[in-house]
Amino acid sequence: MDMFTSRWQATWRTSSASQSWKGCHVFGHSLGAMVAVAAELQAPGTFHAMYLFEPGVYPLPVPEDAEGEPADLAAMNEFFAQIVEQRPAEYPSRQAALEGCRQFPDLRRLSPACLQAFVDHGFRERDDGSVELKCHPKLEAQLVRSNLSQQPYTYDDLRRIHCPVILASGWVGKGPHVDFLPMACRKAAPYLCNGHLEMFEAWDHLTPVRDPEAVARQIQLNFRAAADIALWPLFPNILIIPTSRL
Repeated sequence: MDMFTSRWQATWRTSSASQSWKGCHVFGHSLGAMVAVAAELQAPGTFHAMYLFEPGVYPLPVPEDAEGEPADLAAMNEFFAQIVEQRPAEYPSRQAALEGCRQFPDLRRLSPACLQAFVDHGFRERDDGSVELKCHPKLEAQLVRSNLSQQPYTYDDLRRIHCPVILASGWVGKGPHVDFLPMACRKAAPYLCNGHLEMFEAWDHLTPVRDPEAVARQIQLNFRAAADIALWPLFPNILIIPTSRL
């Protein structure tokens, strides 16, 4: 997080086009949502409105495991870091990368269009036609492991964001690995001075890349509502959206 936000801040300060970013709308998912929050805190007024799907908010709440004991978040991060490290960093061709990515359960859940976009934009082509990941698995794993040791912002920091903010999360599922981000979103909602939380019974953490069309519809709906100064304040702090609404 420190690497990403400091690099963004340096780019912002030196870019001649930085002012054209002012007032844009942003959608962020997971780590991307965390970077968006950190960016708005560093340069207030960057975004006109924010739709943030399951960002981490620190300190992360600690759910209970199946036996009712506090979950070991460090062990959970290590589990995901090891999954990331198992991905090959290079393939002989872009087509081979697409076929290879389909072998990994976490990537196989992506919609075909999202998986293709990941291969098209997440890999760098070499002179010989082979491709390599732009973000090496070891670096990504390092970022995953650092999630608990680095706290780019806290719940109280959210009070300093004044543009409309929509937090969104899936429904709390079974086990700590799917519980703690929805829990963090629920805890964060009261700290928003100009926003609300949407919880979707049928969604999970990968819905933005598994069903991007459904998420895009919800983003558009909220950004239109945020532009209506009469309608936006009427939204409740927490909305529970049942499966029948989707």
